[in-house]
Amino acid sequence: MKSVLQTCVDTLMAMALVSITALAGDKGDGTMAEVDSHNLQDFAWLTGYWVGDGFGGTCEEFWSPPRAGSMAGVFKLSVDGNIRFYEIFALTIDSTGLPVLRLKHFNPDLAGWEEKDEPVVFALEKSDANEFTIGAVTYRKISEESLEVDVRVKDKSERERIETLTLTRVPL
Repeated sequence: MKSVLQTCVDTLMAMALVSITALAGDKGDGTMAEVDSHNLQDFAWLTGYWVGDGFGGTCEEFWSPPRAGSMAGVFKLSVDGNIRFYEIFALTIDSTGLPVLRLKHFNPDLAGWEEKDEPVVFALEKSDANEFTIGAVTYRKISEESLEVDVRVKDKSERERIETLTLTRVPL
């Protein structure tokens, strides 16, 4: 049986991550940002296995290299030795030449959060050589071996905050 604290943490995590979907692709004023055309090589610096702190636990994220028109990956959050959730995601270039990140969340038993055919979709808002914002997520290359990920989330009272994940590349 889960403790009251564990149930509260689970509920807050679910609410925070679901609220990300409301922010996907939105600059904050209801409009989409304009960006230049890209190719997946622009994001190849994400390739690899990354581990670090965030969301009150240990985050693990893996990005495959750009191939066959996509970069795919997985994310796992564990807190106190227990899996909180997983994500599977794909970064692709849409028909307009802009990057799009599609993802789905899963409980520890792999029960999906989103509907079967409805991934969360984030549109690229801005980017440069070492940083890009796609929906509610900003990836920032600190060095070849260090990465920060800022995730905009909303709490129960709809106040927005930034959760920063600090990740280090780990050799496979």
